[in-house]
Amino acid sequence: MGRLLNDVRSLVWTVIITVLDMIFVLCVITGTVILLSAYKERVTGEPQFICGYKTVYVSSGSMEDTIKKGQMVMVRRMDGLEAEPGDILFFRRGSQYVIHRYIGDDAERKASGERDHMITKGDNNDIEDVTRLAPEDVLGKVML
Repeated sequence: MGRLLNDVRSLVWTVIITVLDMIFVLCVITGTVILLSAYKERVTGEPQFICGYKTVYVSSGSMEDTIKKGQMVMVRRMDGLEAEPGDILFFRRGSQYVIHRYIGDDAERKASGERDHMITKGDNNDIEDVTRLAPEDVLGKVML
């Protein structure tokens, strides 16, 4: 009976050690992917999404009270053509990246075939953004 108990204990410890080894390896791989992604983003200047998601630090108060200055938000990669009014978008405007709400389309510009027809606005701003947004400049949707 004692030998059977020792064999069971040995098997349990072997399973526990194996599971812990797998968790450790997974953590190392995940950390490496995150570090390489951050490095690539710094070198290229382009946002890097991991498995379709990215965290973004909010550096202005234009979206308060919905999103506070200094808050981290999760962004899901999304094609701009999928955006719907009310969505909070992460997009490129010139050399800057912005998080604002998509409030609708500029009907005149859209009817004339202009690419930049999407109207955006920060929730905390009094007026909508002057510059219209093109769907290809949309990088993702903020997940709240």
